[in-house]
Amino acid sequence: MLQMIIYSITIMYTPGPVTITAANIGLNRKFKDGLPFYAGVSLAIFALYILIGYFGNLLLTSYDLWPISLIGGIYMLYLAYKIFMSEVDLNKAAFTKIGLREGFLMQFFNPKAIIAVIPAVTIYFPQLNITGIKIFYMAIFFTMLVFGAPALYALIGQFFSNIFHNKRGLSFFNKLMSLILVYIALSTMYKYIYLRFFQSL
Repeated sequence: MLQMIIYSITIMYTPGPVTITAANIGLNRKFKDGLPFYAGVSLAIFALYILIGYFGNLLLTSYDLWPISLIGGIYMLYLAYKIFMSEVDLNKAAFTKIGLREGFLMQFFNPKAIIAVIPAVTIYFPQLNITGIKIFYMAIFFTMLVFGAPALYALIGQFFSNIFHNKRGLSFFNKLMSLILVYIALSTMYKYIYLRFFQSL
């Protein structure tokens, strides 16, 4: 059980599109406004554990990450654009539209999240005899565990926002975060789409 938890924490708490977006929310001093986003991220993990946990045999027979990577990559680029173009206002919420839906979609179509769930379900669950209702309980457990990842990065972002008090500094970090998100999106599509279809030619 401990190995499975350590594995999941390692995957979910390392930098990725979700944590980068959460850090950006924190940088804009909107930690509390980001709560729906963190909840959406957690809800997506719950859905993935339920779907793969109960229907894994059907889903994994023809499982391929390229459609997920395409949808997720495009959605990450869209959010990166929103972050890049957003106006920094220290008196107003900068990301009122990044909420539960955005968190859910970003995480649900995030190959990193799917890659984290599949080994847990296919390797650790059988070893630990996690079947039936136990899968539901584990999905709830990981939902709560994952909630802490974007929340932690948002807190870190908010900590650094206290160092950069001016609008110009925050605007710079907004654009930097958006460019990192673009890099993650493009590298995801390169790894799961370009290499799959073009390297084999």
